[in-house]
Amino acid sequence: MSAAMGSTGLAKYLAAIIHPVVEGKGWIVVLFIMMFATQFIRLGMLSNVAAVAMLAPVLMEMAPLLNMNPVAFTLLVANLDTFAFVIPTQITAAVIAYSTGTFSMSDYAKVGFPIIIIAILWSIFVMAPWYAMNGFPVWKPLVQ
Repeated sequence: MSAAMGSTGLAKYLAAIIHPVVEGKGWIVVLFIMMFATQFIRLGMLSNVAAVAMLAPVLMEMAPLLNMNPVAFTLLVANLDTFAFVIPTQITAAVIAYSTGTFSMSDYAKVGFPIIIIAILWSIFVMAPWYAMNGFPVWKPLVQ
């Protein structure tokens, strides 16, 4: 799916559509908006792998438009997809657990939403500096 999105130009097209929403904002705000949007997109998807395969090419195309490092930007936003805990149908294991009837959707969301907020904050304020210390600062493009 990633290769098809890249070779057909769909990733570049989607990046161009999303770009005006975050253009001119600081890297922290851009990451927050993109991470929150990723969680919203994931509401209707069960497969984490399919979601990342769909998002990665768009993020790779979008990073240069924002003068950001495409490696760090893609890793930060796509990795947050792992923390899709708003409704049980976002994760296969949660679907199985939900089928037991032990908890309700609202119970799951009450626990899941704070986890997502913590994961976003962790990604922005811990992981982004960690990537920078390893040579991939999100705020600095690969080629200037």
